[in-house]
Amino acid sequence: MVLLAKNAGFCFGVKRAVDAVENNIEKSIVTLGYLIHNESVVRSLEARGVRCVSSLDEVNEGETVVIRSHGVSPAVYDALDARGIDYIDATCPFVKRIHKRVSEAKDAGLPVIIVGELGHPEVEGIIGWAADNAFVVYTDAEIEKLPHMKQAVVVAQTTISEEKWLSVLHMLEYKIDDMTSFSSICSATKERQDEAEEIAKKADVVIVVGGKFSSNTRKLYELCKRYCKKVYHIEHYRELLLEKMCFGGIIGIVAGASTPDTMIREVYDYMIENEKVLPTEGDESITQSEAANDTADLTVEETDAAMDEPAEASEQKKEENAGEDITTPATDEETNDEHAEDLEEAADKTTEEDIEVSAEETEETNEPAEDLEEAADKTTEEDIEVSAEEIEETNEPAEDLEEAA
Repeated sequence: MVLLAKNAGFCFGVKRAVDAVENNIEKSIVTLGYLIHNESVVRSLEARGVRCVSSLDEVNEGETVVIRSHGVSPAVYDALDARGIDYIDATCPFVKRIHKRVSEAKDAGLPVIIVGELGHPEVEGIIGWAADNAFVVYTDAEIEKLPHMKQAVVVAQTTISEEKWLSVLHMLEYKIDDMTSFSSICSATKERQDEAEEIAKKADVVIVVGGKFSSNTRKLYELCKRYCKKVYHIEHYRELLLEKMCFGGIIGIVAGASTPDTMIREVYDYMIENEKVLPTEGDESITQSEAANDTADLTVEETDAAMDEPAEASEQKKEENAGEDITTPATDEETNDEHAEDLEEAADKTTEEDIEVSAEETEETNEPAEDLEEAADKTTEEDIEVSAEEIEETNEPAEDLEEAA
């Protein structure tokens, strides 16, 4: 069983930034830093003429700068205006709210504590709005180094986990007498993390799809590792070395906010296509029926709502809905025995004139023509019978039926 997270693919802020570039692709576009943390998307845009620059000094005359969803400091806006450079501001609205709160704290003369990763572009932008009165903390050691403060405003990088946020706030209570906290974690981030945790608790294997330099994707990976022993972080389905990986009964797929839907679909389709031949490890794997019972609230129907399933997935879904516990393929002997029983049952209900075995049916039973002739020699007219319904399924013309008779 393959479970695909509903909240997978571009978040609102990333999609907004990508759309800003796509809608202005006819212009000479440059992005200030990588538009998103996904190498495949960046390469695709570069192939269409979109340049990535690290500073405004690299911008040529006539080019339009796109400010990515992470946002920038006020100094960047000032430089753009001073040089008369045309720009498109694709800063995520959630990040804009942080800028506003931090700017207000700066105007009030209050220190700002940013809970996030120093060096992350979003955090660097926030620091600029707080001027010289900002502190960045993420680890316990960084919190311990903070000076004691009478009053401070605390904000969060939008992609950190709520667990981390609450943990840091608890420690900051011993450092700040009067603390004003602004929970600025993106709602989409929280939804993804909650769903990833739920899937990881139920799955035997979790595949996290997203850029290796994507902060939110790495956090999803770390979160899933807490609840599932086998977690793989990949950017592309080609990284899935099935012969070297051990898969169990339930395979979960989650994705970072900078992962395009096309890449998620490729991974999902690939796993669906190879699910029945995936290697398993000892007794750790479980059957599909057991997996279905354990995940009543995360069924394949939910996966279908998140993304249109390929034909292979539809066939598998029919099997699961029928309540079948498919662990090993039936042998040819078992298949033939079942077919023989069907023929005998049909013989009790039909007449001699209905006798017919089409070439198509012969192929399905995997019996060579010689075996059918030998069986005909050994079987009486009363034993051999194919129902009228089976004759109808062959869609053979009447002339062929008479010739066969």
